[in-house]
Amino acid sequence: KGNTETTLSVINFVWDDVKPAIFTTKPTEAEGNNGRLNSLPTISGTCDDGSSGKIATSGGIELNIVDKDGGPATWNGQQWVSGEDLNLWLATSTFKGYGGTSITSGTWDYTFPISSWTTGRQYQIRGRAKDASTPANYTVALSTRIFTYDTDKPISEVKEPPGTSPLYLTDLGTISGTVSSDAAEVRIKIRRDDNLTYRNVTDGFADSDADLYSSSFWNLVTLTGSNGWQYDSDVKSKLTNGRRYEILTKSRDTALNDENITSPLKNPTTFYYDITKPTQSIVVPKALEAAVSQINGELMDIVPAGGSWASGVVKAEIRLRDTVQGSATYWDRASGSWKEDTTRVLYFSTCTLSSNATFYWFTDIPNWVSGRNYEVNAKTRDRAGNDAIEYSTRTFKVDTSLPESTVRKPSTNDLYFKSLPTVSGTANDSVTNVTRVDYYVRDLTNNPPIPNCTYWNPVTRLWAQNNTTYWI
Repeated sequence: KGNTETTLSVINFVWDDVKPAIFTTKPTEAEGNNGRLNSLPTISGTCDDGSSGKIATSGGIELNIVDKDGGPATWNGQQWVSGEDLNLWLATSTFKGYGGTSITSGTWDYTFPISSWTTGRQYQIRGRAKDASTPANYTVALSTRIFTYDTDKPISEVKEPPGTSPLYLTDLGTISGTVSSDAAEVRIKIRRDDNLTYRNVTDGFADSDADLYSSSFWNLVTLTGSNGWQYDSDVKSKLTNGRRYEILTKSRDTALNDENITSPLKNPTTFYYDITKPTQSIVVPKALEAAVSQINGELMDIVPAGGSWASGVVKAEIRLRDTVQGSATYWDRASGSWKEDTTRVLYFSTCTLSSNATFYWFTDIPNWVSGRNYEVNAKTRDRAGNDAIEYSTRTFKVDTSLPESTVRKPSTNDLYFKSLPTVSGTANDSVTNVTRVDYYVRDLTNNPPIPNCTYWNPVTRLWAQNNTTYWI
């Protein structure tokens, strides 16, 4: 009869054919779905091997990191090496297991040198887990994140209203502009020269903000197209005539980079709102002139009530019409001749302005015909584009003919008088009325040579012998 072993040899083991699962939490699922990041010092996530599995405590989580735009290149733990090596796996920096001695799940992270990311490049991170089985089970569904590393700050610009600051506007129109193509949002601040900022179309300019660059009182705008924006609020209905305004924008991109507006300070778009019409007057010529060598006048662009500024006159023009040659005969400065213009819109000539734009003059004038009536029109425009409501107009006559006068009493036929209470005569002018006649009386008794003649002084009522002619 044979002997039977009384002590059995028993080995206990767990059969595990479940593949562990892995999930990357940073970059997040949204960031890793072709998103953008401006910082990634740590790659992290979780893993799980079910209720009966066990994550390997050493090298249980591995990552494969590829720079898809850098050649491509693959991270070897110290540096980028040329080529896309999908089999170059790196163990994570730390792993914290859960589930007691079984360690069925855990969290992990991998510290990445921030300086090794390059802005503007796309990266792919794949993660896998392995369990403690022999041989190890590896993750089948890799955790994959694809993102673009972006530390470039976005830039936003104002394009409407157009032009270089400061602007002078009669109508604000649309406020719009451009922004970097990866922008997530654009905000706008509009501030008046009394530091009140625009809130909305109902409240208008209601919030006081001494610092244009502060974090308060910004309004969101609407993004348009791939790199445009537009502010839809009806700001122009809340503008005050004669005030200065500043428009400042700032943006944020999808990588959460904020536009730099403080270092250095971003220049705002500055504009003056001006709907006040300028005015002008004609000083020279007067209605009747002996000679006209210059046409000049005064200019005015007043600060409106409730305002702080006037944009100022930038242009004054005059037009000359010969009223005799035809109904629409105007002086053409360019050709130096008179020309017909039945449209009555041509032949305005630009004048010279004084340094403070309050006076104008024009010297390139025609040869006047004595006794002829001429008409001059003057108009002006301010820096905002406001034209004077109406022309200033003056009709004038240039009289270059000399008047004539004769003495009738005493006459050459009556040379001896014992009484002469009145001296009289005639005077006339071929163009206009004579307004004044002067005469003098000289004593010819001694008849000394000029200038030592003797004249009657009507003030002292005495005869005076000197070099002065006393006109009466």
